[in-house]
Amino acid sequence: MVHLEDPTGAPFSLWQAGSHVGWQVTNEPGSTAWHELYTPDAKRVRDFYQALLGATADPMPGGMEYYVLKHGEEQLAGIMQIDPAWGAMPARWVSYFTVANADATVATVVKHGGKVMGAIDDSPFGRIAALMDPFGATFKIVQPPAG
Repeated sequence: MVHLEDPTGAPFSLWQAGSHVGWQVTNEPGSTAWHELYTPDAKRVRDFYQALLGATADPMPGGMEYYVLKHGEEQLAGIMQIDPAWGAMPARWVSYFTVANADATVATVVKHGGKVMGAIDDSPFGRIAALMDPFGATFKIVQPPAG
């Protein structure tokens, strides 16, 4: 295992799988759903991760600068350009966790000393909320759309 920093200052880690190959469950309540990098230089870091991971990067349509890292058709993660209007924001990776009920999960986070970092948003990908645990770590949750 190694802990590194990308060219825009976002820390990340890699490991060479042995008997533990990583998670086997995704997109189910309690598991990871997505990983997203917020960066001040999306093009530069896109090229870095493509070379590092042997991935491709497809631009997401819709007006914002956002790239989806992929191996073939498998989506690995997103890279989003930080908007200067967001204020001072360091480059960082954020993990999304799948939940069965976003509103109930937000209430549980608050009950146990965490914070809500904005409104719960409805998106084509589901109900999403940005949260902070009691120790300052940020993460997001997503309740997949019904059906």
